[in-house]
Amino acid sequence: MSNIPISEVFYTLQWEWRNTGKPVIFIRFWWCNKRCNFCDTPYAVTDNSEMKQEDLFSIIDEIDKYPSKHIVFTWWEPALFEKQIAEIQNYLSANRYWYTWEIETNGSIELKNYYDQVNVSYKTSNSWVPKYELKALSTKYDYKFVVADEYDFEEVEEIIEEYNLPKENIWLMPLWVTEDSQKNLLVAKYCMEKWYRYCQRTHILLFWNKRWV
Repeated sequence: MSNIPISEVFYTLQWEWRNTGKPVIFIRFWWCNKRCNFCDTPYAVTDNSEMKQEDLFSIIDEIDKYPSKHIVFTWWEPALFEKQIAEIQNYLSANRYWYTWEIETNGSIELKNYYDQVNVSYKTSNSWVPKYELKALSTKYDYKFVVADEYDFEEVEEIIEEYNLPKENIWLMPLWVTEDSQKNLLVAKYCMEKWYRYCQRTHILLFWNKRWV
């Protein structure tokens, strides 16, 4: 049994992606292999006091507190911890039966485990992350790109073409880290032109940048 480096486990709604509005349990891992300049959870990468080495049964105890049967493994980068994720999945599948699984990943690591929903958020140059190989590839995965301004669209199109990503699985999301930075309408119009999906940061609309929501 592995120790699991966790930043937090909490109950909320899924605020983005295909399952927006669904009550979920977020399991946030501690550590990441990419460092975005617009990171909205830097405590899960840089603050050692936030890292808890939990064993499997401590995690299960946390999960059992909440009514949702849908678990989201989220960044910072959960694909680094697929061995530990498999332990959680195997235990719950053997002893609880009814859980479904979702993962949010930057796509730099090929996924081995089974997930009902895979959300790949590829980091483009507006994140100040050097270009990397997209290894999480499947026609069943969804792919999100954060748009800071219209100059990002060309790079997004290049990545979509390079990896032949299915148009119906593309999501574009406005960056929106300050009140004057949001480009919601710009992104929405582009999605309509290209037949992409629009991803709103719903928690920002409701709570701004509050934690544990």
